[in-house]
Amino acid sequence: MKIKYILSACVLYTATAMINLNAKTLFDAADLHSDVLLNILEDPGYLDKDKPGQHTSFRTIKQGNYRLIVVIVSGDFFFDRNMEKPGWISRRLWKELGKYRLKKREFAGHCIDLVKKTFKDKKDFVLVTGRKDLDTVEKEKKTGILLGVEGMRVAENPGDVEWLYENGVRVFGLVWNSDNKFAHSHKSKSGLTEEGKELVRAIAKAGGIIDLSHASERTVLDAIETAGRDCPFMASHSGVRQISDVSRNPSDEAIKAIAGTGGIIGATFYRTLIKNRNNKSPVYATTDDVLDTIDCMAKMIPISNVAIGTDYGSIIPPKGLENAGCIQKIGAGMLKRGYTQEEANKVMGANALKFLRKALK
Repeated sequence: MKIKYILSACVLYTATAMINLNAKTLFDAADLHSDVLLNILEDPGYLDKDKPGQHTSFRTIKQGNYRLIVVIVSGDFFFDRNMEKPGWISRRLWKELGKYRLKKREFAGHCIDLVKKTFKDKKDFVLVTGRKDLDTVEKEKKTGILLGVEGMRVAENPGDVEWLYENGVRVFGLVWNSDNKFAHSHKSKSGLTEEGKELVRAIAKAGGIIDLSHASERTVLDAIETAGRDCPFMASHSGVRQISDVSRNPSDEAIKAIAGTGGIIGATFYRTLIKNRNNKSPVYATTDDVLDTIDCMAKMIPISNVAIGTDYGSIIPPKGLENAGCIQKIGAGMLKRGYTQEEANKVMGANALKFLRKALK
């Protein structure tokens, strides 16, 4: 998953036009999944910069008119199963990560502190841990930062959920692309382990949100059955198999099951999940591919359950959506396709904010 940067035509485009929208017509945007931590670990001042090919910066966040971003602060992808260096990690990044080998809690604590420090003194941002913080976000038009983990390898046992929650984590992704001792990934036919069921109950008891992206269909169904339909569930960054028939995309049954609990599905910008690949040639996605994914989701589940989860920070983004400042193109594109202003507003951010207002304490 080595990050490849490409020259951003969007920077030049939005500098003069901003998609022909003025401040009065901007949508309030929400991103359910950002991997910007990968960049901040290598360069703590990353967001202050604004280089060509850079997915996220303080400037592009403001330009995109974000009300909320879920920032991943720990993931199963940082270490392999033996807590060693995975192939995609650069030597420069491993210099930072290597000292935390076999020190899961220390690593998570470091990343949480780093993200908090990055946004702490920025007047336009607020750390979101509860509904009161969402009040501040909406009333003062700030950008809320919500912390999440992507894969529970960070936990030694279900008891670690309480520690993560106390330190500000609210989104708990059960698994990444490989199984862990709690849950099976999309590559498997299996679901939650017995210890995984205990973990899911612990998340529900703490008041956390369960993210089922990367999970197998059986894991999705097991989690909903174990925690109960009142627990908040989402698939933060996914596509649909009707467009890209890969295991990483949740099945139609899984999508409907999550939506059936009142949960939300975030349309991702990750190219292989939103573009049909008929051969082995490289896949290059566009804004229209994201819109096609949203169209497909909106036909499968109520549009009130559809949102956006970009995966900025670890992807080659679609053409036209090269950085966070381009996200308004999704709302504009929906209007061009015949969606109402209200429907576009829901997908751009209102659905995510409504879901979180109900999910958080």
